[in-house]
Amino acid sequence: MNINLIKNPFDLSDKVVVVMGIGDLGQVIAPALAYRGANVFCFDILEDEAKKASESCTEANRESFYKQVDITSEQSIEAACKFVMDRYGKIDILVNSFAMTFHCPTIETTSEDWDKVMDINAKGVFLSTRTFGRQMVAQGGGSIINFTSIYGIVGSGRGNMTYAASKGLVIGMTKELAIEWAPNGVRINAIAPCQFMGKNLEKMVRDEFDYDKLVNKWKVDIPLGKVGSPEEITGAVIFLASDAACMVTGIVLPVDGGYLAK
Repeated sequence: MNINLIKNPFDLSDKVVVVMGIGDLGQVIAPALAYRGANVFCFDILEDEAKKASESCTEANRESFYKQVDITSEQSIEAACKFVMDRYGKIDILVNSFAMTFHCPTIETTSEDWDKVMDINAKGVFLSTRTFGRQMVAQGGGSIINFTSIYGIVGSGRGNMTYAASKGLVIGMTKELAIEWAPNGVRINAIAPCQFMGKNLEKMVRDEFDYDKLVNKWKVDIPLGKVGSPEEITGAVIFLASDAACMVTGIVLPVDGGYLAK
């Protein structure tokens, strides 16, 4: 009997975590993992955001570091991996929580628009997963959590085609690598959230849509009748990161208030 799995399966004590992308969700994911005992690296193209998340982790009395990282640059990600390895010599958990989107009818979408979204949402996930996953394969274990979206599974009809396509690609990548890396003890899963109202999403909705109309539609479409708050995503991340999910790999976990159950 593995008594630790019974007593405290969500314990992350002394695990080394990389949170790649400190946006609405990364800002709460990083300290949530620190409060379970992990030492957390916060990486983002916006250094101030990474610093703020790192400071939240130190409030949990854990070590935390931050660094500006360009998710579209192979060299930048390799440097980030070295930054972690120089300090701890291992990487236990990777959370890819970055993304970008824009709204435009497909017939007006340019190849440059497509490339910009794919460089971040698809190529960025590939580069991050490959770089940190290479170390996990070498060390014989680890957990990777990719963020997809309900719109990688169903359509929205709001000029969201490039975003949806990129998120569908993340699902395929996650499932393929779950099988490829399982013999090396590396688990890789994806989370598919509905709308979680952080400051970035709120700004986008206010700038591009009728805020009240769209938010009310989301509430009607989500069976639980509410839009999520960023803090409500952290439980799913902790589960997939921890030994509580030691037999879970290759899944897409909806955190969507029941949206995909319809």
